[in-house]
Amino acid sequence: MAILTPPMQTREQAAQSALTMSQTVMPTAQDETVTHPQEGTRIESMPDQPLEQRIMTNPEFERMLIERLKRRRDYAVRNIEHRYPEWDRVREHMNMYVNLNRKARKGDKTVDTSAAEMPFQRSVVVPATYATLHVLLAQILSIYSARKPMFQVSGVAPEDKLRAKVMEVLLDYDAKQTQSYSVLYSMFFDALQCGMGVVYDAWEIEEGNTWQHVPLEVPGVPPEVLRAYLGPMAFTPVKEWGVKREYNRWRTIDPYRVRKDPRVPLARLQEGEFFGHQFDSSYNYFAKRQMPNGPYFNVEALQDIKVENTKHTEYKGNDGINETQQMETGHRMNEKYGDFYTSETMVVELIPYDWELSPSTNPEKYLFTWVEDKKIVRAHDLKNWHQEFPYSGVETDPDFHSSSSPGQGELIEGLQRVINWLYNSHVENITAVLNNRWVYSPRFVNEFDLDYGGPGENVRLSNEAVEMMLSGEVQDVRQFLFQMPLQDVTGASFMPAMEKTYSFLQLLTGANDPLSGIPTPTERSATEISTITAKATDRIAIMTKLMDEIGVQPLLGRAVSNRQQFTRMERYYRIAGDFAQKLGIDSIYATLDMIQGDFDYEPITGIMPEDPGRSAAAWANLMGAAGQIPQLQQPGPDGKMLDFRKVFKTIAEKQGVTDIENFFMDVQVQPDEQVANEAGAGNYAAVPSLPAGMATQQ
Repeated sequence: MAILTPPMQTREQAAQSALTMSQTVMPTAQDETVTHPQEGTRIESMPDQPLEQRIMTNPEFERMLIERLKRRRDYAVRNIEHRYPEWDRVREHMNMYVNLNRKARKGDKTVDTSAAEMPFQRSVVVPATYATLHVLLAQILSIYSARKPMFQVSGVAPEDKLRAKVMEVLLDYDAKQTQSYSVLYSMFFDALQCGMGVVYDAWEIEEGNTWQHVPLEVPGVPPEVLRAYLGPMAFTPVKEWGVKREYNRWRTIDPYRVRKDPRVPLARLQEGEFFGHQFDSSYNYFAKRQMPNGPYFNVEALQDIKVENTKHTEYKGNDGINETQQMETGHRMNEKYGDFYTSETMVVELIPYDWELSPSTNPEKYLFTWVEDKKIVRAHDLKNWHQEFPYSGVETDPDFHSSSSPGQGELIEGLQRVINWLYNSHVENITAVLNNRWVYSPRFVNEFDLDYGGPGENVRLSNEAVEMMLSGEVQDVRQFLFQMPLQDVTGASFMPAMEKTYSFLQLLTGANDPLSGIPTPTERSATEISTITAKATDRIAIMTKLMDEIGVQPLLGRAVSNRQQFTRMERYYRIAGDFAQKLGIDSIYATLDMIQGDFDYEPITGIMPEDPGRSAAAWANLMGAAGQIPQLQQPGPDGKMLDFRKVFKTIAEKQGVTDIENFFMDVQVQPDEQVANEAGAGNYAAVPSLPAGMATQQ
């Protein structure tokens, strides 16, 4: 039995291992050494000042906090930036952009500087990645958009059932304010492209100019009299600064700007020590959300870090696409604030005593925002009842044993480059065939006519060639000019190879031809196409259910908690879905006590929405069959009978008719005695097709 021993590491290999270890482990600094108080010793109280006051008045304390936050930020970036080049390539494919200056990449991901990746004068992108990701995205979003309302909750206890419906109404309002459909679109699209879709959620109290209608005051005239005679003119509009609206605010985070703790997978981000993101914002953004109603302070200090030009973190993958120009600052030299600032928000679970924040030695979450790595404008313990990181992340193929997982765009990126190369090589060969090549001598042919004549132009012979033709020395003009026979050798091989490569791409993602709306290459029956589509949608449904469980469910859980904690405005909210039909009204006046209770988010089932046309046909067949069964037209033992009007309404809605209610008219049921008298007078006549006792007016 042979014993295999691993080879001894060289000094270079050991150094590389040490370097790799230093890149994956967060370094600690001397000022972050954990110094827990000894047992039995008294913890001296922190300065008797609010935290924001200590930060504004103690620059050394502020510097210490910023350095600790920057270490975590840099640690997160070091462990994800190796994926930036892959994301760049995916986004270039999505933008239909080809970098003709990019050098060829070898199998070990090193670059061959002597060869170009696309060795052509011009190149196009075959929209394989674009079409595939959009097909997947459309299938995912169709599952959510089929629900009315999109986000549904249910009450746990019996007394919570009605309150859960009221909570649904408020969540639907929040969804409209934060444009939740576009948020889901962006989050899932980021996950498909880069394997990471992240949403930051917060309770938003938006302040601004509001208009209050103050009633006029006329001595001796009651206000109701003024309103009766003057109408709207009895009020004077007055502009005031106040709260305009409050809601759960969701914002997607660019994957390049996510600051995730790399020691835990994205699916378990709540188990990490920190999570944050970078964003660009103006002075006005902070000014409208500063204390006392907002969380920001020290906003006036932003004038000390004014930048010369609008500063943005570089967006990758947009070369040739993002052509935003910087705003000139010469005419704004006298303005205090006019620029956008690069800011960071991070929530850290820490021991407040170790960070000199409070005497507490229990782990707590604190939220920080700092601007340009110079000024802290937000710092406080997490006030939310849910006590979770206010972030949700989704992955299309989550690996619970890895810090991150590749997205569908990354997985098919290599196949996309192969398809691009095959197609552009084919176009290059066709161009070579169309551009004729000739064998000639400038002694007998006018070169100018060949070089600049263009298609269908004349080519002149030289005088010497003409004399040789006239003397009979040369019988055929083709002896002076000969076209080289060229043939496209790629047509018979490259195009089938490209189609085969695209089939690999479909196999990997499940976005086959029927899902993409492309006719199948061979004729298939409707049953076969339905089976193929069902198998593909099963894969997408599982992916959607995973993302719903990992990302959307905790997002809605925090939204419910924020509503129960922070709702202050009492107002009317529009009702969506079946709840409005059951109540017979389209709006409800909701207060804080009406949404208190124990609620559960209703997860999606992962089932694709039914085809409206096929569903309508099925309902119509059921209605036709029910019309042939007399028992369904009479009350049963439970006192109920089939409502044919509701069945008809359902069929109309399945066919896309949204205003079918407008075609139902009100009727007045007359007493039987009056009907008999009118019939005896000849005013009414019985309709044979109607049941006995019913008549129609002539």
